[in-house]
Amino acid sequence: MRSANGQILGDGFFLPTFKVLNPPRSASPQHPTNAEFAELGRMPGYDLGLPDNGLHPGSTFTLTLYYQAQESTPVDYTQFVHLSDGLNMIAQYDGQPQQGANPTSAWIPGELIVDEIQLQIDENAAPGEYQLATGLYDAAASGARLNLYGADGQPIPDDALLLAELTVE
Repeated sequence: MRSANGQILGDGFFLPTFKVLNPPRSASPQHPTNAEFAELGRMPGYDLGLPDNGLHPGSTFTLTLYYQAQESTPVDYTQFVHLSDGLNMIAQYDGQPQQGANPTSAWIPGELIVDEIQLQIDENAAPGEYQLATGLYDAAASGARLNLYGADGQPIPDDALLLAELTVE
């Protein structure tokens, strides 16, 4: 790299961090929730991609979560997804949205975040009914979950949004 008068300045330069946004689109999830995360945004809904032959121990399925950022936050929240019968967790995911590529601290108000997550059911899972739930928590601080409210404005118990009841055969 050279200056305007030809003097060598170095062999590279640094650009500031910037974010490339996807073209605006509307959220059209298969399953609307309209849940609200305090001080962050809302979850318009989710998509659920289940295997054609049903869920069995070892099966993999896809959960796509839709978030709509409403406020900026300096906190990098971690999302959790649990498939449990209340006692036994047979599938779970904990991580930042989009596998860390788009942490909540980088969300821009109005931005639609679409996050596809693959979950695998434990090989030793017993057949039965299980609840699929999600939420956000601050892993770097206290681990406290972000307050979560239903479409009616009422607090959601345990700040864990129940998405679906799934049957493992």
